[in-house]
Amino acid sequence: MDYLQENDFDIRAFLIRFGKRWRWFALSFLILMVACLLFNRYSKPTYLVRSTLFIPEERKTAVNSALKEQDLFELSVNTENEIENLRSYTLINDVVGKLSGNVRYYKASQLGSVEIFTSESPFICEIIGKINIQSKETVSVELINESKFFLEYFDSSSSQEVILEASFGEELEIQGTSVRFTKTKKFNELGLAGRYHIEFWPLVNFTENVRARLRIKPINPKASILELTLSTSVPDKGIRLLNTLMDTYIKRELELKNEKANKTVKFIDEQLASIEKALFSSEEEFEAFRTRNKIFNISQEGVSIFSRLKSLEEEKAKLGMQLDYFNYLIDYLANLEPGSVASPSTAGISDAGLNNLVVKLNETGNSIIRVSSSASEINPQLTTLESQYSSLIDVIKENVRNLRNTTEIQLNDINSRVLLSEKELNRLPGNERQYINIQRNFNVNEGLYLYLLKERAEAGIAKASNEASSKVVDFAVLQRMTFPNKNINFVIAFILSFVLPLVIFSIRDFIKNTVQSQIQIEKETGLSVVGNLPHFKYSNIDIINTYPSTELAERFRILRSTLKSTEPTGRVSTMVLISSTGDNEGKTFTAFNLSSVFSEAGYKTLLLCMDYRKPPGLASFVDFKPLPVSELTSKHTLKYVNQSASIGGNLFVYSVRELPANPGQLMANEELRTFLGDLKNHFEYIVVDSSPIGHFADAFEIAKYADVSLFVVRANKTTIESLRILKSYVSKGLFKNISIVLNAGW
Repeated sequence: MDYLQENDFDIRAFLIRFGKRWRWFALSFLILMVACLLFNRYSKPTYLVRSTLFIPEERKTAVNSALKEQDLFELSVNTENEIENLRSYTLINDVVGKLSGNVRYYKASQLGSVEIFTSESPFICEIIGKINIQSKETVSVELINESKFFLEYFDSSSSQEVILEASFGEELEIQGTSVRFTKTKKFNELGLAGRYHIEFWPLVNFTENVRARLRIKPINPKASILELTLSTSVPDKGIRLLNTLMDTYIKRELELKNEKANKTVKFIDEQLASIEKALFSSEEEFEAFRTRNKIFNISQEGVSIFSRLKSLEEEKAKLGMQLDYFNYLIDYLANLEPGSVASPSTAGISDAGLNNLVVKLNETGNSIIRVSSSASEINPQLTTLESQYSSLIDVIKENVRNLRNTTEIQLNDINSRVLLSEKELNRLPGNERQYINIQRNFNVNEGLYLYLLKERAEAGIAKASNEASSKVVDFAVLQRMTFPNKNINFVIAFILSFVLPLVIFSIRDFIKNTVQSQIQIEKETGLSVVGNLPHFKYSNIDIINTYPSTELAERFRILRSTLKSTEPTGRVSTMVLISSTGDNEGKTFTAFNLSSVFSEAGYKTLLLCMDYRKPPGLASFVDFKPLPVSELTSKHTLKYVNQSASIGGNLFVYSVRELPANPGQLMANEELRTFLGDLKNHFEYIVVDSSPIGHFADAFEIAKYADVSLFVVRANKTTIESLRILKSYVSKGLFKNISIVLNAGW
């Protein structure tokens, strides 16, 4: 208790004070629990569907490390990029369009409309062509029979309701959009009962709605697996949308990978087309020459020259194809549009640096395509990628120029060597020389043709073996219901059922600025509280004789013992002044019952009723005969008290029948001192019920003769300001041995 008092908070008093209002807490609990039950029962539920998707990390290569050291561009895969790609408007718009997700079905009920999935609807609404609705439109459908139904909607063009009868399978136009209603397998099962609503959302609006409900994050900071969650009121619809989103994302990645293979095949096909004509022409000329001239073999010298020329021509053809590739690459880079480029290896270029640069160019271009679908032109991420792409183009252009110069030098050298071989060829006979030239052209074209066919086959195999790096780890499943959270709602309702009344009563008590606890009294006055009386709920104020076994009666006995313990040894008679700071604070009630407990203990006790500012109230509860005012403090008074004022046992009551004309003058009369002195000679305890000090000065006069002063403070009635006034009187020494009795404190 000392600890509690030092901290200005009495837990026991706090609990008792609010415990008296338990009915309000019980009512609050009942109301909030019923409200929570109704809320959980009739709220439209929201569910969370979840899936996971594996996003691979980029492999580091030697060229990547070199380029990173040059700060040309960032090389590591940014998981945030892929998250934004998955949330991109273009991708989700494509998914919503595939699923007709912007058409929502509702079934009407007494408590409102509930959204349903197409599998639970007796019909589906198929949009024919493009949806032309600019704002959300609602259409009501009521089934008539197995082939017809009523359609109702608001026509914005005519500003009126439209009701029409339509048939399943019939093409209709609603707000400029062509639709067709088709029965589903559920039609016969659900029957004709019920009314349905269909919402048509503009594709852009519903796409943004899905993006707002979609959450994507890594399952942990070190993992390459993304968790996709979608909030939805129809779990099946959310599951289908998430699965389609992942499938479309993976297919888009595969399309970007296949684009490189497609361009490689296209480049090879263009080369094959030009060589094929020359090959067929050379073959026909070669066969015709052999048939015409009957030449099937050549001299040993011719064979040597032919072999040398064949080798040179094959090398020359390869260098020429490489130059064609360099020209193709320069033309492509001049376009500056991100995309995929055919690999240099398809043209027989084995330069590792150029091959790695082209691979990185393709990857960066694909990243730009993905990011640009979900980012604005001023997006920092897109700006960085475009800067990297531009820097990469500059590096490749410089590399290609160097390689092309080297290739041209090699080609010039080959041409020189071919001229030397042709001079040697000119020394051979004419038919043999012509035969070697024709065969040389044929063999060169044939070699190139076979080489390109091989490269095309390899490109086709590479394309066929392409697969997306991203993989679905977990397909979408229903995880939980997120709203309403029934358990949490009940916990909140339970807490609020106590918190709300507590807050309301605390605010009310604060505004009232009245006494609430014993700690508060002691803090404001510095006086000790010698009695704490519980709430009075009895019809008779004579607690000691009427309800002797109650806790309230015991509290008065404890008060008697406390006062007895403070009396000086040897005192014959004790006068106790009882007052208060205002009316109706329990002053007379306390005075009467304190007198009764003294009398009960065998002490001759007098209750002196000297509150002359209001009519005597004890006469209605206690059987005694009040004196006339004329007899007050006269010589007959003491005789009356001794003979006629006893109400049983050792208890005597002194009061007047009517109020005196001038109580203040009476209190200041010297006869009062004599009268009180005479009473002390005849009674062991005199309990004086005086007027409140907040209004009158009577108590100040009586206090001069009192041995003990008790002030009754009533909880929720006596103001804090009254306590401060009492403290000021005490500091001036107007009362002796003053203590406080807290009435109805708990």
